[in-house]
Amino acid sequence: MGATESNTKKGKPRKNGLREVSGDWQGFVEIPLVETAKQQVKDWLNSDEFDLVDLMETAGATGYKVSVGPQNRGGAFVATLTGRTPECVNCGYSLSAFGPDLVSALAAVFFKHFLICEGGAWADKTNAEYENLRLWG
Repeated sequence: MGATESNTKKGKPRKNGLREVSGDWQGFVEIPLVETAKQQVKDWLNSDEFDLVDLMETAGATGYKVSVGPQNRGGAFVATLTGRTPECVNCGYSLSAFGPDLVSALAAVFFKHFLICEGGAWADKTNAEYENLRLWG
């Protein structure tokens, strides 16, 4: 697809209707992790319970976009979940987590979503009991 073709398609609504929802982005929800959670994420990541493919499929099936990429500073990676469908309890909001590598970043954001928030509303967990971590947070 050439640049002209690509530009002409830009802005057209998608057939699945996600364009409308993604235009209503509300911002990031912060759920910093306590120091002990860093070890819990590592333990979970190395356990038989951690199934990255299953977690990604579950997130997608429940209305979340999963994205991951390198952080511009410090060599860390950032993973983000964004609620994209109207039936998603966190529609319009994003939750991010950092890790020293791509899989660790995904583990940290899934830990926040599935374990801390039990797959539910993030706003219920944004309180002072969670302290920020340098590379995991």
